[in-house]
Amino acid sequence: MRRPPVFGRHAALRRLVFVAGLAALGAAAASAAQAQAPAPASAVGLRFASERSQRIADELRSPFCPGKTLLNCTSSQAFTARQEIRDRLMAGETEEAIIEDLRARYGENITNPPQPWYAAVGPFVPALVGVLVLCVITWRWRRSSVSEVVAAPVEASAGSPDVERLARLRRQVATEED
Repeated sequence: MRRPPVFGRHAALRRLVFVAGLAALGAAAASAAQAQAPAPASAVGLRFASERSQRIADELRSPFCPGKTLLNCTSSQAFTARQEIRDRLMAGETEEAIIEDLRARYGENITNPPQPWYAAVGPFVPALVGVLVLCVITWRWRRSSVSEVVAAPVEASAGSPDVERLARLRRQVATEED
């Protein structure tokens, strides 16, 4: 027996979630199938050599662009040097041999000096100061709101309308209880 179609507020939402789930399942299956397909050996070697050459170029100063690394320099000579590093890595040379050759060619100042410990902490200082300021503001705000609540009954004087109204209500309650 066939069920009647579901009508209601959430029927369209259920269908949408079902279709989105099917699409996600299909995408996951397609990516898994693609991941299982073996890549050609030359493509893997080229990608590995490119990653290593980028890491080396990021560690070296550019002799062509002052103040930049070899990776960030936009000159054509830097591009050629990066290509040379990648090709030499593809040929099987070690990173140390390549760096030594570049030092001999461009001078000792091509290697970056070791960075001090505070160079890693510096970018986080503004965020830490911001969090500290928010904590102090919240603490003071909460403290002032608590002191206002505690001070509120003390501020009411004997002649204020609130005190008179409270006394009247207490008298009414006392007469109703009797």
